[in-house]
Amino acid sequence: MGQQRSRLARGVMMATGALLFSAAIKAGEINSEPDCSAITDWPAQITQVRLNESGVAFPASTTITSTLVASMKMNEKQRRDLQRAGILDKQTLAMVGALYRQVYRITLLPPDSKAHIFITTTLASDEECSVALLSIAEIAQELTN
Repeated sequence: MGQQRSRLARGVMMATGALLFSAAIKAGEINSEPDCSAITDWPAQITQVRLNESGVAFPASTTITSTLVASMKMNEKQRRDLQRAGILDKQTLAMVGALYRQVYRITLLPPDSKAHIFITTTLASDEECSVALLSIAEIAQELTN
């Protein structure tokens, strides 16, 4: 019984530590990657522009919010893969320095309508939020607790 309690206590301590670490990252104490939703809100702006270009228009009075959901610093192999895929050229890759693949939750709320939620994947660097737009996906239905 004592060993089970000890394992349980260690598990609780590890889970608590992980939770605190996660909270510190969210608070920006550890994570030094750019959050472009706070700087220029480029992910929300480019999402709206690309939607308009594809025929999905929202009124000018639409409320737009964006939240950084995930950010990953890309390694050299991933950077080369971007070049091979024709997403970024060699010169751009040389200029940007550290490169991050970022996922944003973009919410567009037109007046007198329901919210439209999109997941946008972008590339950003420490100096530039608008390196590239990779994809936009609309969430048809969001399940929450």
